[in-house]
Amino acid sequence: MSGHETLRMFARKDGARLLGASSFVRGHQPAFLSYGVEVSEHWIARRVWVRGHVGLEAISLDYEHEANGWTRVGKGGHLALDDIDLGFSPATNLLPIKRLDFPIGETVETTAAWVDPQDWKLKPLRQTYRRLAEHRFAYTAPDIGYEGEISVFSNGLVKSYEGLWRAVAAE
Repeated sequence: MSGHETLRMFARKDGARLLGASSFVRGHQPAFLSYGVEVSEHWIARRVWVRGHVGLEAISLDYEHEANGWTRVGKGGHLALDDIDLGFSPATNLLPIKRLDFPIGETVETTAAWVDPQDWKLKPLRQTYRRLAEHRFAYTAPDIGYEGEISVFSNGLVKSYEGLWRAVAAE
């Protein structure tokens, strides 16, 4: 996939808000998706929405995180996980990195509720982060066969995602 993304993070008294938009090509189809993530002061996402299109397919997703996991608003379904991963964007890797705040050399495993960009369904995605340096992590998602390095800015936002994404500008 090639494309562009813009993301802003807004600090709030009770956490943060991420607002972003991605335009890319998947297969031969143009795509544009805007998204928002409401985050608690403990870096747990509470609400996620995605709007836009991939080719002629309209995408409109709303998820809420409650005490026992993620639910699709108005559609039912439930996934008993804390983290969320927007499969088309590196933005949500910020959440476990900030929340877990583990030392250099340590490895943590987590499972995220993953928005699979192939069918837009929420699925469990096992993830492993190993902190290599203050702003560098070895990252694996074995369920989808990904292994690479993620580097982040000092605020935790992703700077590069090996083989998939890199920032070209930052404020």
